[in-house]
Amino acid sequence: MKGCIIEWVMKKLSLIFIFAVFVLAGETPVDKIKSVSERLLSSYTQPLVNGFGVLSNTSLFHSASTHSLLGFDLSLKVSYLSIPKSARYFSDSVLACSLISGTDSLVFFNVFLESAPTIVGPTGKKPVPVPGNAVAIPKEIPGGLNLPGLLYLVPQLTVGLPFGSEILVRYIPFPFKGTKVNLYGFGLKENLNHFGLMKFLPVSISLGFAYQVFEIGDILKTTNLSFNLIAGKMVLLLEPTVGLGYERTKVNFNYQFKYKVPSLSGEIEKTEAVKVSFSGENRFRLAFGCGLRLGLVFFHLGYEKALYPTFALTGGLTIR
Repeated sequence: MKGCIIEWVMKKLSLIFIFAVFVLAGETPVDKIKSVSERLLSSYTQPLVNGFGVLSNTSLFHSASTHSLLGFDLSLKVSYLSIPKSARYFSDSVLACSLISGTDSLVFFNVFLESAPTIVGPTGKKPVPVPGNAVAIPKEIPGGLNLPGLLYLVPQLTVGLPFGSEILVRYIPFPFKGTKVNLYGFGLKENLNHFGLMKFLPVSISLGFAYQVFEIGDILKTTNLSFNLIAGKMVLLLEPTVGLGYERTKVNFNYQFKYKVPSLSGEIEKTEAVKVSFSGENRFRLAFGCGLRLGLVFFHLGYEKALYPTFALTGGLTIR
């Protein structure tokens, strides 16, 4: 019965997550990504990679203390990240080609593209300017999702282990417009006050680690690795917290990019396999927050200064 209730809650939260990440954007980013060449991929998608990297690691650990053996939290974490205006546009060189006069042979050259929308930038396609009868690869930038920020909702289960340790798990599988989307991850946290002279400290200090994966079909896989040092102290019903984190985000793209080149008989469509990976620009973060415990219910409000600033609210049930 308990397992059925948890499964039902996870499914309902999955629907909320879909709404927050994709429906508010108005469309899935998959088709937009597939219409961008490999050489422009990093410039076009970097703000989204950075954003998901920062959000995935936001409010992972909402308390400096750990649960007793088999104590647990079942919580929903809601985070909002503000995307700076500078991340909504990019400039880069685009590959173009044209026919050598009277032949089917091609000559390739670069053209400069300025202030094109990134995937979080404004909607509307932007043609790539080329001279004469040349053809750019791609001919146009697909426009963005017009996202001033990202809203992120994820359920989390945390369970106490022996010796001041605890484990956390996240998992949401769901279909979206014929594409399977997965979000899953796990983490460990150890209370350092159990060791040596650390037990005499007036505050609780814990070290946390987490590994998370976000997948969209076979086209995109993002992995996030983070380490966090958290300090806090329970004062009546409140627990102020402060944390320092280090994180790494890596994204892998795998798709077929279709484009056209000129020929004497007209344009010819070609397909290029794109299989590339690159890292997010997020590295360090500072976290400040305060928790409130009311019996079996708890809340935590936090602000985190990272590559992009984020606000987070966590609420749920707890048995310490």
